[in-house]
Amino acid sequence: MYRKQNDACPEDPDRWRNTSECKCDREIADRAGEILHSAPGQTWVLMDRIAPKQYAENRVAAEDLPHPVFVSVLKYQAPSDAVQLQSEITALTSTIAALLDHHPENVHIIYEPDARGRLAFGGKLVT
Repeated sequence: MYRKQNDACPEDPDRWRNTSECKCDREIADRAGEILHSAPGQTWVLMDRIAPKQYAENRVAAEDLPHPVFVSVLKYQAPSDAVQLQSEITALTSTIAALLDHHPENVHIIYEPDARGRLAFGGKLVT
């Protein structure tokens, strides 16, 4: 799982923080791992913060921006059942929003195409 956020770390909202300083990374990984039913070491969180002046939306003034969180989920195989997929999305959205002190409507989940057959770790194709 990969998350992008364009504002400060919730532990210190008054200053822009380096990814390694935010204590919420591990908690997001742990909680996401529970939601996705992954084994230890199989849910990864990469936090890439974007400074507010490096983010814009068309026809929205800088002071009115919602500062969304973008989450990409890459799984061996995403749920084919829409109910199960929606359940994961709902759980991830509410969990990440709570941990980052964001409104759920500003958390955006993007499921990447299945990793099976198109991703390699250490030179070995995931099959």
